[in-house]
Amino acid sequence: MSDDPRIKELIALHRMRPHPEGCYFVEVFRSENQVDPQDDRSKRSAITAILFLMPAGDISRFHRVRSDEVWSHLEGAPVRQISLSPDLDEMNGFELSSSNDGQPLRVIPADWWQASVSTGSFSLVSCTVGPGFDFEDFELAEKGQLEALFPAHRDLITRLTR
Repeated sequence: MSDDPRIKELIALHRMRPHPEGCYFVEVFRSENQVDPQDDRSKRSAITAILFLMPAGDISRFHRVRSDEVWSHLEGAPVRQISLSPDLDEMNGFELSSSNDGQPLRVIPADWWQASVSTGSFSLVSCTVGPGFDFEDFELAEKGQLEALFPAHRDLITRLTR
């Protein structure tokens, strides 16, 4: 982890804890309103929101969620994100940044594989999910699962699924 003092300050201030995909998080909102996702899932909170902290050297490993996610850059260095379509025929790269010429917000559609990394000492983002996040809807990519489908990007994908 970076030795930037702001990282420890943010973890303490927001009472963040390690996330299974890597980095740190805290849930800051879970709607009491319930919605029916109209698929095989039971009712979910209408929306949820977390703060997500990416220290240098830590990654948000490739994972997917069965709901749409809205990522917003809040503080620190830009975030490099990669997403893969559900049928794995499309790969997109994106930089999330709140700088004057950056894109501060990005939507990752439901079921898309995604991975993220800070480009500096740390990045703080928020992630809002609708229908709301439930760990039953979360899947981490297994080592080797995505690399064979994108041989030109094998090294990158391997680093982001470790």
